[in-house]
Amino acid sequence: LSANGIRHKLPCSFYYNYTTEGGKSWEIGSAKFDDRLFLVKVSRSQTGKWFFYTQMIGRLEEASCYTAVLTVYNLEFGLDGKYSQRYIGDVCPIEVETVNDAKKGG
Repeated sequence: LSANGIRHKLPCSFYYNYTTEGGKSWEIGSAKFDDRLFLVKVSRSQTGKWFFYTQMIGRLEEASCYTAVLTVYNLEFGLDGKYSQRYIGDVCPIEVETVNDAKKGG
């Protein structure tokens, strides 16, 4: 997570076990950083498409000061091993309520 250009590594990780069964959602993970509450949501559709959401309790102006870095990997192979993916992007403010609204915002 970065705030105003300064990169910070949160002292937490969220672990989700994957199974090959149909669509699934996992419990929302949360972390407090810089006196802000951040939420991480992971879900998988029945067609196999994955969705990762990072939201902050706050308005767009506040959320735009932060960047999320999400790394998805197989515990057997580690962070930099095969089957790992990394996403770097914006933190969505809590006022954005739908996936379509998030897409419109980039």
